[in-house]
Amino acid sequence: MTPEKHIKHGNEFPFDESQEWWNDSGRKASKPKDRAHSGARGIVAALQARQGIKHELSQQKIDEETRREIVDELAAIIREASAHR
Repeated sequence: MTPEKHIKHGNEFPFDESQEWWNDSGRKASKPKDRAHSGARGIVAALQARQGIKHELSQQKIDEETRREIVDELAAIIREASAHR
């Protein structure tokens, strides 16, 4: 998959979305807060596509709060890296 496709997939099926959403609430996925948040979701989507990692990064194995923390931390790293080009 291309980076663009990972980002699109990550925003369509956000790792940091609520467990209620993942249990099929019928609501649309929340929009990313900014480009870094969108990129973080794309990174997680890329990791979930990799053999050996994808099963460990499942919504069933990681609680909602931890999923949000992971995406928020990745987004913060992306923001920091972007600020120091």
